[in-house]
Amino acid sequence: MRDVLKKFARSQLVIPLFSLLLIVIFNLIRDVEFFSINIVTNNQGYRVLSGNLISILNGASAVAIMSIGMTLITSSCKGQDISVAAVAAIAGSVFVSVLRSNEITIPVIILAFLSSCLVSVLFSTFNGILVAVFKIQPMIATLILFSAGRSIAYWINGGATPTISSPLLASIGGFIPGIPIPTPIIIMVLFLVLISLVLRFTTLGLYTQVVGINEGTAHLNGINPVWVKLIAFMISGICVATAGNITVCRIGLINHET
Repeated sequence: MRDVLKKFARSQLVIPLFSLLLIVIFNLIRDVEFFSINIVTNNQGYRVLSGNLISILNGASAVAIMSIGMTLITSSCKGQDISVAAVAAIAGSVFVSVLRSNEITIPVIILAFLSSCLVSVLFSTFNGILVAVFKIQPMIATLILFSAGRSIAYWINGGATPTISSPLLASIGGFIPGIPIPTPIIIMVLFLVLISLVLRFTTLGLYTQVVGINEGTAHLNGINPVWVKLIAFMISGICVATAGNITVCRIGLINHET
């Protein structure tokens, strides 16, 4: 038991968990019902879950989805992609552009989602090529889209800030009728489970760790570090597009500035 405690004390999780514990204690002192979850009727007349925890999870869902892809990039490339928000704006702009060109139906939403994912993956692959092929440090390589990404998103929509409105989109950004849990939380959990299963039961998880720990050793053992890094950026592109689309569905417009 003592060895376990010593190992935990040296863990990198100590400071984050301690900080989280302090926040929890502060919130409980301020409001003893901080963690309470109730069932209420929302503006659409649906019975849904309500409470601080639900609001926190719902608000953080888009960032959490982006962080899943970011984790793969950090693990394999030993650096951070700082352009994810800008690429999310580009993906969201493509999503809105496709929706505004057609009547909003389920097939059109699927087409818009796939189109935004394709564009996001292409831009993320561009970042990946700079990092994996040209050996540019990730933060420097992604500074290009960090600077230009929002301008590209603004250009896609003709310099305007278009709005969209549809019950189907409201269900994606809010609640599906009959389901009390916010849809973004459900999508976040699905992404977390899916990526966890892929990393656990395929060689991608092992290859990502090996390349991140020692790229030279990985190459000598027959692993192609370039492809591992590119795949990490591609998966991140899908995560970023999903996060951007959720934000669009939630607020009903594309905001190029955030």
